[in-house]
Amino acid sequence: MGGGKCGMMEKIRRFVRTLHFLIMMVASLLILWLPVLVAIGDILVPCLLLSSFVCVRCYSFQEHLNRYDFRSSLTDVPVVSAIRSVIIICTY
Repeated sequence: MGGGKCGMMEKIRRFVRTLHFLIMMVASLLILWLPVLVAIGDILVPCLLLSSFVCVRCYSFQEHLNRYDFRSSLTDVPVVSAIRSVIIICTY
């Protein structure tokens, strides 16, 4: 009967160790992938903002680029975001 308590404590201890190991692995994965996640967000956010603020069907792609002004725009051209993200990932 005394062996049952020891076996149960060993299972709890193994469970806690495994849980600790899994949490540390997920945390390290998130830390290593953080620049990639920021780069993906940096590319997706301008695409979503451009499609919601700009009438895509009103002008052609060339007209959109001609009308774009870096100084007065709240969003970047997605290509600029992609280039900036690649530079950030390469330097990180």
